Amino acid sequence: MKDIRLFIRYVWAVLMLLALQLQVVFAQTPHRVDGKVSFVIEKKNLTLQEAQAAISNKTAIPLKVSIIFEREWVDLFDNGFTAYINSSAFAFGIATKETGRDDVSNPLYKTNPPAWIYSASALGCTAADGSSLSASLSPSSFYIRNPNWEVHNAICPEYAYGTLFSSNDPFDEKYRSTIINGKRCYILDLFNMYFRLKDLQSVYVRGVDCNNASDGVASTDNESDLGGATVGTTILNVINTDMGACYWPSAPNPQAADWTLAPADYYGGVIPGGIFIEQVPELTQFEPSFGEQGIF
Repeated sequence: MKDIRLFIRYVWAVLMLLALQLQVVFAQTPHRVDGKVSFVIEKKNLTLQEAQAAISNKTAIPLKVSIIFEREWVDLFDNGFTAYINSSAFAFGIATKETGRDDVSNPLYKTNPPAWIYSASALGCTAADGSSLSASLSPSSFYIRNPNWEVHNAICPEYAYGTLFSSNDPFDEKYRSTIINGKRCYILDLFNMYFRLKDLQSVYVRGVDCNNASDGVASTDNESDLGGATVGTTILNVINTDMGACYWPSAPNPQAADWTLAPADYYGGVIPGGIFIEQVPELTQFEPSFGEQGIF
């Protein structure tokens, strides 16, 4: 009887181990999505009077960072598909207004950008007058209320900055449906970036992505040129309710699919935005492609 009991315990232990292994396998089953994602930075218009008041009152001006989901994502979300964002990052910079350049790669300011960038409170960054430039929480309707702003170099941002972000909460209660270019999409508001105007200049803000050449994806900037305040990485990992990665059809590694490395059919990059002051002469080549669609 003793030998029988030991044998039963052994069999039971083996079955439990197999069950756990199968659970891990099924829990990490990736999900193929024939859809497209794009980041977008809000375009905010200020009147000349509003801009002057913001300068006088030292007002922090927020710009939303959102994600647009297109094509199969729409069908999935319509049918109750649950997803999360995991181990992702977003980097951005204040760009100059050079003519004849693509708006997503206009050169970043190297000195004296037209706005201060608000940063992690742990850095203790201040404006020229000594007032605090600590970023506040994003509104409760946003998916990420308190981004993990970069502090690793202990350098206050001047013209470029970034954050890590992820959440254990599904975003099906945060996104909203809208129409862009005649097609229905979903938009998820991630978090706010905050800026303070230095003078009456518009502030062009674009994405920064320093992909390695081996990734096969074009980089917007070189990491060594970013002044140390950001690693210049933009990453987007989406996982399903079973913690499996969502991946595009041609992804080389479905288990770990960073959508910012996907081809243009599946990743639309970072659509630039910024703070645009009315009645101040502007160059028009930097207008975001979704700027007139009523997204924001």
